[in-house]
Amino acid sequence: MRSGLLRLLIKVSGKKLILPFYHAVSDNVPDHLKHLYKVRSEKEFIRDLDFLLKHYQPVDLHCYINRLQTSQKIKVNEFILSFDDGLREVYETIRPVLISKGIPATVFLNPGFLDNKDIFYRYRSSILLEKYYKNIFSKTVHKKLSQILNIKSDSPKSVRYAILSLGYGDLRKYKDIAALFEVDFDYYLEEIKPYLTTAQVKKMIDQGFTFGAHSLDHPCYWQIPVEEQLSQTLESVKIVKEKFYTTYGLFSFPFTDHGVTRAFFEKLYSNTDPQVHISVGTAGLKTDTYQQHLQRIAVEKHNWSLASKLIFEYFYYLLKAPVGKNKIKRR
Repeated sequence: MRSGLLRLLIKVSGKKLILPFYHAVSDNVPDHLKHLYKVRSEKEFIRDLDFLLKHYQPVDLHCYINRLQTSQKIKVNEFILSFDDGLREVYETIRPVLISKGIPATVFLNPGFLDNKDIFYRYRSSILLEKYYKNIFSKTVHKKLSQILNIKSDSPKSVRYAILSLGYGDLRKYKDIAALFEVDFDYYLEEIKPYLTTAQVKKMIDQGFTFGAHSLDHPCYWQIPVEEQLSQTLESVKIVKEKFYTTYGLFSFPFTDHGVTRAFFEKLYSNTDPQVHISVGTAGLKTDTYQQHLQRIAVEKHNWSLASKLIFEYFYYLLKAPVGKNKIKRR
């Protein structure tokens, strides 16, 4: 029934291309992901892929660039698969599955984290929360934690909310809480190695995978000025291209492109020989102002089956169509 409904929704909406994306796939979710979103198991991921292959044909972003340059239209239902943050699970778990099924994919890296040089601040939050839940701390520790987080209640709910609310500029607080909990992020990077290595990326490129940038160190774009947005974007893309000798420039916005203005995109795509050929956001099944900028579907956002997720996205797209809300307009 769901397959028939999906086919109908694709036909009515005319949206033949979808871009589902993930971060990781794991049967044993690591501490740095455990408290952020629902990570698909390998079995669940394979089920997702089989459903996609039943209704769409896989295509990679490199092919899509060629299509844009030659003004080719999409004739069949297609999907472009991608993964953000450049995590080790992409190499260890995801890569073999995709190769076995003949599905191409793009991985977006943060140069600041590649080779486990540093770790995304949200991952720090998840590691700290795991330590908090697994230990019984003294009243003195709870008091100091409340002071660091500036919260009146030290209930688990309040602590969880406060730690997950820490941001890009809260490095001092992360360090203070880590010291309080006896968490060593450098040791975690060395032992767990959450990110891909340069050698793994090179091997994946040899196997047909494409790679792009995901900013230098994953800031929230709507919180930083346009100049810094452009710097984060162009510098990260440049590093990935030069390090791995790629001829294409791909970029995935960290978190979301919500609030990113027309001025940013005009500067990004105004060059006749652009450094960025394709960029992607996370707004779901929507059309964007710029044909070089595509919107993706966050599969992990809700604990739904992929079939349910896609049906929701198509219904939402059609619901917004009469008032033009299914197209993103930049200001």
